[in-house]
Amino acid sequence: DVRTGTGFRLADETVTRLQITASEYPLEVMVNAGEGAKFLYRIRAIDGDNEIHFNLSYGIPERIDKQYSALYLEKVSDGEMVFETGIFPNFPNPFNPSTNIRYQLSQQSDVIVNVFDVVGRKVATLVDEQQVAGIYQVQFDGRNLASGVYMLRIQAGSYVNVQKITLIK
Repeated sequence: DVRTGTGFRLADETVTRLQITASEYPLEVMVNAGEGAKFLYRIRAIDGDNEIHFNLSYGIPERIDKQYSALYLEKVSDGEMVFETGIFPNFPNPFNPSTNIRYQLSQQSDVIVNVFDVVGRKVATLVDEQQVAGIYQVQFDGRNLASGVYMLRIQAGSYVNVQKITLIK
């Protein structure tokens, strides 16, 4: 059972769209539940082609810094929550001309996602900002690049990972 300050309740739905009309951001969202609560919650925020998840922990406020085109409140099992930082394989790979890159953060971090060619020259910066814990997706458009292998590098706090991505034209 989820209730807003105005008394709205979510008891039977697993997903509901939120309509937030706030004059100022950031907002703080918090879940209060009694002992024995059966569900965890997350907010899925849609911003253009990007999707961001805010995991809600009982009694801990989560900050939403800006307005999104759509917000959904979801009941989730604890197995679906983000517990470690990591990057998923890009899809599609090989790609032409664009590919989707998904990664997850276990905690708020300064995140940098860059793409390098095989000689180490940076060809794109996809992300360079502080982000809250959650799952993110960004699109890399390689239409102005030559076919070949590129290196995708993500740094989030102390986490660093590099993976190969292949552009075929």
